[in-house]
Amino acid sequence: MRIIRKGNPKGFDIDFQVDNITDPEEVDLLHKSLLKKGLLFTYATGGIPYEPPTQNIILHYIDKEFNLYDYAILFTPQPKKERVDKPKSSIIPKDPELKERATTYAKLKGLLYAFRKHLKAYESFKPKYLSLFKKFLKHIQKITVGVEFPTEYTEESLLKLDRDILEFFAL
Repeated sequence: MRIIRKGNPKGFDIDFQVDNITDPEEVDLLHKSLLKKGLLFTYATGGIPYEPPTQNIILHYIDKEFNLYDYAILFTPQPKKERVDKPKSSIIPKDPELKERATTYAKLKGLLYAFRKHLKAYESFKPKYLSLFKKFLKHIQKITVGVEFPTEYTEESLLKLDRDILEFFAL
């Protein structure tokens, strides 16, 4: 089994590609080792709970510092993509203040998405996950003063929180 760091180093999450897998048990051992290192499993592709994979899938994790990790598990070889230099996107705001608001919102949205997908997969937060989620809420309450936060944690309440935060950042 080979693990390669992939993706944009400046991106919001840390991407890995896992390939050359000879036995699905290797992936399960990787999963267990990531949990021992302190990562929490959030969800698998499609918002499903963890099951030892036997086909291509992406496993998503989060750490205590709110860093997101994606492990692309590839049982079958993938065709190499040609690198294409894309022109700078016109979507990126030119105004530094607007860019900072958009970046902050995008990071919060990504984390909320991970928590929401975890709820979809498991229907509730287990104690370690609930503790991390409450820490995350305290963190964003400092940033988004005046936004109403949910008291019950459901997919719908996190979607509403996402919309409220978007409105807060006036994007």
